[in-house]
Amino acid sequence: MMTAATSCASLVMDRLIQITECSICVETLKDPRVLPCIHTYCLRCLEGTAERLDLGPGDTMTCPLCRDEFLIPETGLLGLRKNFFMANLIEMSTISNPNGAGKLCELCLENRDDSADISSSPSQQQAAVPGATMYCVECRQTFCDACAREHRRQRLSRSHQVLTVGTPLTDDVAKQFGPNFCDQHPTKTTDLYCISCRCVVCMLCYAETHSAHQCSDVVKKADAFRAQLAEDVGDVTDRLDELVAMKRAMDKDRKRFTTELEECRLKIVRRSAELKATLQRHTQSLLDELATLQTIGLEEYGKESEEMQRYLKTLTMFKCYCEEVRSKGTPSDVCRSIEDLRKRTGDLRGMHADRKRRPCCSLNVSFRVTENGDYVHSHPNMVGEIKGTATKIRNKVVATSNRAVNSRLVGRIDVADRNVTGIAVLCRRLYVVLVDAIRVFEDRDPFRPITEIVVPGMSSLVDAAACRNYQCLYVTDRKKSCVWKLTGQHQASVMIPGITNPYTVSVAGDCNLVTVRWGQPSQLEFYRPDAALLRVVKLDAQIVLPYHAVQAFTGNVVVSHGGKDNRTHRVVEVSVATGKVLRQFPPVGGDGSSSTPPPQRHLNCPQHLALDEEDRVFVADFYNGVVLYLRPELDLDRVLALEEKDGIRRPSRLCYLPNRDVLYVVNGNKFVDVYAIDRSDPSAAFDNLIDEVTICKTVAARPMTTAASTPPKAGP
Repeated sequence: MMTAATSCASLVMDRLIQITECSICVETLKDPRVLPCIHTYCLRCLEGTAERLDLGPGDTMTCPLCRDEFLIPETGLLGLRKNFFMANLIEMSTISNPNGAGKLCELCLENRDDSADISSSPSQQQAAVPGATMYCVECRQTFCDACAREHRRQRLSRSHQVLTVGTPLTDDVAKQFGPNFCDQHPTKTTDLYCISCRCVVCMLCYAETHSAHQCSDVVKKADAFRAQLAEDVGDVTDRLDELVAMKRAMDKDRKRFTTELEECRLKIVRRSAELKATLQRHTQSLLDELATLQTIGLEEYGKESEEMQRYLKTLTMFKCYCEEVRSKGTPSDVCRSIEDLRKRTGDLRGMHADRKRRPCCSLNVSFRVTENGDYVHSHPNMVGEIKGTATKIRNKVVATSNRAVNSRLVGRIDVADRNVTGIAVLCRRLYVVLVDAIRVFEDRDPFRPITEIVVPGMSSLVDAAACRNYQCLYVTDRKKSCVWKLTGQHQASVMIPGITNPYTVSVAGDCNLVTVRWGQPSQLEFYRPDAALLRVVKLDAQIVLPYHAVQAFTGNVVVSHGGKDNRTHRVVEVSVATGKVLRQFPPVGGDGSSSTPPPQRHLNCPQHLALDEEDRVFVADFYNGVVLYLRPELDLDRVLALEEKDGIRRPSRLCYLPNRDVLYVVNGNKFVDVYAIDRSDPSAAFDNLIDEVTICKTVAARPMTTAASTPPKAGP
């Protein structure tokens, strides 16, 4: 029993210590003041907080614990209601504490102060005072045994509740402490509870100000309030249990979240290490490739230089010998040598002609940065790739070699309700340009539609080109006389306004924009990505109706054009510096092939062009219904067969992706056909190719369209 009582008292003491501690100074409350939210603090702590926040009477202050706001009284924080209950609890904890046995008798201290010797020190005076053993609840004083006996003999204090100092505190003992005295009349006990004013009053207060109010005995009312508090505590306990469960769940979720954070951190670090290793490996691969190109390229230049030096020495020595014979030889010497010298001159002239026909060694190399989308979907190197004629030498690829080029239809997009005027691929999206809108499809089979872009003001769109470096799309508009620019978020804006008769557009390797403008004369205009005009190339007079222009790796421009009649439709290479025609297909008055001469070939409205990575040219020969594949010298390499759709075979727009070997062909302005280009060994079967002789005979036998000198009516 004693153990149970001691345990109960210990629990009560622990609770007392918890609730009598100030949350600001973390010490026992001194002069406790209660806020409207029931939280209690030391008056000194509240005043210090208000001083730091520069708050005064009438200002709004927040509770340091729950952040509820309250108004500082006009008399300052001193006007806050004192928490008598908390003061009693503090006093209870002091009396019930076993360490409280060291307290002195307060009554003996008062009597000793009155008769104290002035010469004695305070410590000597306190040493003569006996220790306190009893505590009077009503008098709120501690007594020694002698004073306690005297206190019990007095008539007025005989009935007072006296407790032994250090007695274990229980709930029953705690109930004996309380605010028994009136706030207004400190000598009177509070015996009544005013129901109207909701406060405890003494009899004098009742007689003066509460006689007309409904009042009740404070003990009875306290019992009723205790029952109500038990109900409220039960409700709060239920909510407390729910909150504890919620906190437990939150702690568990927090632990899970912390674990996930650590796992993500480890994955990021691991992935970063993998990417660094991959990046280092790819970088080293490119540097090794560049070193190989340097060795092979310089060796090629060395061979060419040695051959030219040998040829130069031969010519120089022959010239000197001829000069010596002419100036110093006798008539017999001259006559004897003339036949051999003339023969040698002819041989050298032939050698020189062969030398002129054979292009000089001119190698170039460039670096193209790999875009993220390219690396994810198709590109083998995350850093980039090295391109140029030097790579062709390394891979033993000769520009004029006859490789088999097979085309295989892998997809078709039907846009039969509208005319297709352009096509481009950007960020794995296929952009199909209509007359007044742009439809976006997935760039993979089955080419599902994603959205349709309609911009106010777009009314006569002609062509489109994509710039992968700047992640944007360029579209020409003839009616508005401008070039539109669409960003990755499909935000459209007029990039280049005020262009008279804009037709087709393309993007060069340096990200500059190349536009075709009709006029007298027609011209090409080069624009930087910031829309600044870079260069204007006026075309030769024979180029009457330029259809499309693309810039080759050499810097020159390949242009397809119409003419005065069908027989002057050609694909030409134009110098950017002079605008002059350097070479053309088909050659003037001749053959379209560089091998055995087939029958005469004529282009019939070469609407659009596309370049591959070796500067070979795809040509959309509209009225002939074929796509030609030309070598960089503009000699015919192959003819790609196209599949008909509803009897239509009219290629009007092209878009080629070299990294995937995919060719997009707009057929008859109604369909978009997707062809996979297969580059195999020359001995491979040409299942999807049309024999050149058969094609040439078919084209020669086909009647020429008289309106071919202008773009087909299906176009804008």
